[in-house]
Amino acid sequence: MPEIERDGTRIHYQDVGGGEPLLLMHGGLASGDYWRLAGYADALAGHRLLLPDFRGHGRSSLFRDPSRYGIPSDVEDVLAVLDAAGVDRVTACGWSWGGTVGLALAALHPDRVRGVVAIGSSGRHGRFTDLPAGYGRFAETAARIRAEGLAPAARDVSRLGGGRDWLRETFLANEPATAHSWYLGQLTAPPLGRALADVWQPVRFIAGEDEVQLLDFPDPLLPPQAELRVLEGENHVSAFLRVDVVAPVLEQLAGSSVATTQGADVRSR
Repeated sequence: MPEIERDGTRIHYQDVGGGEPLLLMHGGLASGDYWRLAGYADALAGHRLLLPDFRGHGRSSLFRDPSRYGIPSDVEDVLAVLDAAGVDRVTACGWSWGGTVGLALAALHPDRVRGVVAIGSSGRHGRFTDLPAGYGRFAETAARIRAEGLAPAARDVSRLGGGRDWLRETFLANEPATAHSWYLGQLTAPPLGRALADVWQPVRFIAGEDEVQLLDFPDPLLPPQAELRVLEGENHVSAFLRVDVVAPVLEQLAGSSVATTQGADVRSR
């Protein structure tokens, strides 16, 4: 499986299949394997899938220094993956933290992104200039990991995902000290210097009914052209597992002619 090195950091990624490329980005304490284990590789078999492990996760470099983390670093790492893979423009899809990275990638490098699908993410913790700077749940999670380790979080994600063993096992594969530093890094990283509302590409938000209030949907967080789909009865994890819902949205967005031309009036509803 391919790897790149950028600024002393090893970034591991998977390059699966062929066709129109899709960039699939995992959430905090997960890895690129989540997409395969959830069934996305099979459902999107007609596409080339790029599945990176963010720094501090999976088989990428692990650091205990919070200053090595933050969304600007993740965006640049993902951009380096696209360069190494020879992909000029991509439809980006992310779950949780990965959704925020996808939105930030679209804001900072609009020429590289055709559209964004954000599952369980409103961009709230991305440090966009038009969003509140504080995000208390990251501080709470960091404190919980420091005090209790990863077992409680692993149990929670497994429960929310219907008891799937691989959800729990992937969380437990993380190093607690690294995970703690990663969460602290998100709180102290520099702001993006761009507004979420300035994202002009097509954006599709998908969220479980149980998490809509936590994500602070809808306006004013949504870019003007964005669409939000709320999945009744689903939560932060189970919404990600709804491959039957997410895959068709990705297929539609990747094939949309609107997503290929910045000149189109993508701000109109």
